[in-house]
Parts: sequence; C-alpha cells; structure tokens
Amino acid sequence: MTDRTADVTGGDVEFPVKTYTSSVALDDTQPPVQLFLQAYSNRLFLILSQYDGRIGSLLQVTLDNPAAQTKMSTVTWLMGNAGHDHAGDPGGRGDVYEILGSEIRARLVDVQPTDDRPLLLGLTLKEGWMASSEDFKRRIQTIVAEVEEAYRETNIPSAPTTAMRDMAI
Repeated sequence: MTDRTADVTGGDVEFPVKTYTSSVALDDTQPPVQLFLQAYSNRLFLILSQYDGRIGSLLQVTLDNPAAQTKMSTVTWLMGNAGHDHAGDPGGRGDVYEILGSEIRARLVDVQPTDDRPLLLGLTLKEGWMASSEDFKRRIQTIVAEVEEAYRETNIPSAPTTAMRDMAI
C-alpha cells in the first residue's frame, strides 16, 4: 500500500540538484515513511523518516566492487548508534538500517549499473519493524520500490561514473 505524493524539482536555474520527496504508507500498524532524495554529482543523499523528516542515524553505503555481478556493499555509521550494541538500541533497528541501506544501494545499481556514487542514508524508523519476518520483508520491499522510483525520477539518464567525476575540474 503506497500513498505517494511526489515532488521532483531541480534541473532548472533555481536549484541544480534534483530532489524527490514522497510519503510511503506501509500498513495500518506503522506510520508512513517520509522519503527525501537528492542526487548530487558525487553522492546520493536519502532520508527515510517516520518522525517528520528528522533523522537519528546517518550511514554511508558504498559498493565494494561496482563491476562485480554480486552487489556487496560496505555500511559505515557516520552518526547514531552503530546497531551492534543492542543495549543502546532497544528496538534493534541498527541491523535493520544496515539491511535497508544495502538493499537500496544494490537496487540502485541494478537500475543504473554505471552509478557507483556512495549513498548517504539518514534514517529514523519507529520500533516494531521486526514484528514478523513477513511484515519486515514486505516493508523493506515497499520502501526499496519507492526509493527506486525516486532514483529513476532524479538520476536517469545522467548518472556519472567514477571516471567522469575524476575528470571533472
């Protein structure tokens, strides 16, 4: 169940960075997730929040080898709980954030194989994501599908490659 209100801006004189915003309804037990994506030349910035756009954790997700068939990624925690100390994360969301970040980055490279920009991912999701494995899987799929749509709207066809960025002055 996706309640989409999307706004794509940018590409004009007023602001060159394309921005996509939407709200994704997950189900009756979880509040909607606000999605905000900005596509910069050297990275993607994505916020997923169930707290009115506020973020509690910031991760960077990079592809280990963009040319490889398997989409392995490295998740680096820049702010917030790294998720491995669950005493400090009573909802156990750290692992969920890492899974979500890796799934999103893998899906984006499926859409645009030459795009190896790092993904900066700001997240704040409410507790209850792990209610059941079926709910968890469905929620991840719903969010990843909406992020893919946002990515298509803001990036195709001009996603730069590492070689293109290295040549830029």
